[in-house]
Amino acid sequence: FPITAGRAARKTAGMPHRRPTGPASRLLPGIVALVALLLAGETCARDQGLPAARCGIEKYPEFLILEKEGKLAEKASLPMRQLGRREMKEQSLDPASTFKLALSLVLLQNGFDPGTAINVADPYIPNTPRSIDLSEALLYSSNDYFRLLAREKGPEFFRTGVNGLDYYAAPIGEDWLGPPSSSDDIVHGGNQRITPARQLLFMERILRQEIAGSATLLEQIRWPRSPEDEKVRPDISLFGKTGAFDQTVWFVGGMRNSDSYRVIVVVRRGHYKTRREAIRLFYCRMGQALPEHPLIPE
Repeated sequence: FPITAGRAARKTAGMPHRRPTGPASRLLPGIVALVALLLAGETCARDQGLPAARCGIEKYPEFLILEKEGKLAEKASLPMRQLGRREMKEQSLDPASTFKLALSLVLLQNGFDPGTAINVADPYIPNTPRSIDLSEALLYSSNDYFRLLAREKGPEFFRTGVNGLDYYAAPIGEDWLGPPSSSDDIVHGGNQRITPARQLLFMERILRQEIAGSATLLEQIRWPRSPEDEKVRPDISLFGKTGAFDQTVWFVGGMRNSDSYRVIVVVRRGHYKTRREAIRLFYCRMGQALPEHPLIPE
């Protein structure tokens, strides 16, 4: 640097620090707040017609949260909001039981009655063996329910159907269910992987009912709300699906009313028991209290 620049710097360094006054002083708090929002990942404008989130990422640093909001009557949505482990956004992960949403859409598009009762014996479902319908199969993530249907209809039926949904970034190959080539692995998508960002787009299309069968599927994956929240906002409904497999824990879902929607993907790497945290995180990001529910932790 020129000698004069060094002298000027030393001279300036010795001057007393002055706080900004006038218009600059009034702008400073706003600038600080904007920087804080940028650092927190809350840069996207919120839809004022939906409840505000009741928490950030502070208590859940191991999670990635992706969210989008929009108006059902408008094609464009607000930019994606990202919180937490952003490096996971484009990681290829096992979809676990969230893949059952795609399986269900394939069934519904081919005339499947969601009230169809199938006898299951999943050990984690209360009071089994017993018969359950599609809604309960999705709620409890019954593997028996979908495996029995896969054996009946064949893996090719679902492979063709899922490819038609544009669920994965590329079509599923014929080798998606590894040896022995049975239907057991179909409940988590076989050897296929998906990114959290793509999960968000798929769930958004379901909430917007852009995929055939979405309206019926949404009725099967409703999540409850507390009486207090129902009273304040009776127009809102919650939807979601959990998933946990191969050290990957998901919650995909969202909320909507007749005008707006908010879609969310919550994901982390770890033990399946962290599903409880994923459920808590879903509710607080939807601005809702935890109600009583078989899958909701105390």
